[in-house]
Amino acid sequence: MSRVDYRAKAKRRRLILYIIITVAVLIFLIFFLSKTMSNKEANREAGIEQFREGNYQQAIAGFQRSLAEEQWFSEKMDLDTRMYLATAFLRLEKYQDAIDCYRKLQQENDGTINNELILSMQETAEAKAAIQAGGAGILSDDTINRLERLAPDQPYLYLQLASAYNRKKDMDAAQQALAAYLDVRPVNTYVAYELSTIYMKKGNLDAAQNLIDQGLSCEDETYTDLLEYNSAVLLEEKGDYEGAFKKLEELHDLYKDNEIITKEYEFLYTRIHPNTEPVNPNNDALEDNSGY
Repeated sequence: MSRVDYRAKAKRRRLILYIIITVAVLIFLIFFLSKTMSNKEANREAGIEQFREGNYQQAIAGFQRSLAEEQWFSEKMDLDTRMYLATAFLRLEKYQDAIDCYRKLQQENDGTINNELILSMQETAEAKAAIQAGGAGILSDDTINRLERLAPDQPYLYLQLASAYNRKKDMDAAQQALAAYLDVRPVNTYVAYELSTIYMKKGNLDAAQNLIDQGLSCEDETYTDLLEYNSAVLLEEKGDYEGAFKKLEELHDLYKDNEIITKEYEFLYTRIHPNTEPVNPNNDALEDNSGY
């Protein structure tokens, strides 16, 4: 083989090797970009926006799309997204779906989310599932006594007990059950809402304000809208109708489909903006000079 032929073959080999390496690098870059650049975060943000507007079904769709996309270095974001997904299920009263999400969160959580908070939200879903299964009837004394015996070992039963006592119009017992739950679990927005409502009904406005503040400052956003509603009602209870109306106006704009907020907003609107038109205006004032 001549020196020229040898050099030509060597040059072809180098060219082939260069092409192989270039293609491999391009494939790697495409793979890398697919794992680092996606619509994952955009879908998550869209879900959060829908969640905060009370559009929970649309929020679930956004969260599920986000979780379905594979992306490197997204583990912590996925944990928070799954927390939102679970709470959206909870608000739609899809309690078993919520429970499954919270359980998966506990398995995957690396400390990014407070484990006690996840557990308290799972127990909230379990309690509400049990309440839903029991219907709207008042529980028998025997059933309540059984729940009271079991609650120290299964704290979610305190939440079920509080609901049962509320149905019986026993606010003192409901308050005690919720307080017992808070002895073993951190405050979440559901417990803060329920307990602050009881305090307001009993006229203990300072205690109600304290629970509202605790609930709004915790990591959980599940029932933030109802806590904000209670903060407006609290202003109303204190006689600050203008402040209460301003708060309700903001909430009504944000949560247009929330019937509780809408009803209170419309009621307070009539207090702040009374109708000054007479019901039966003087017909004489409407007479003209037509001669008829």
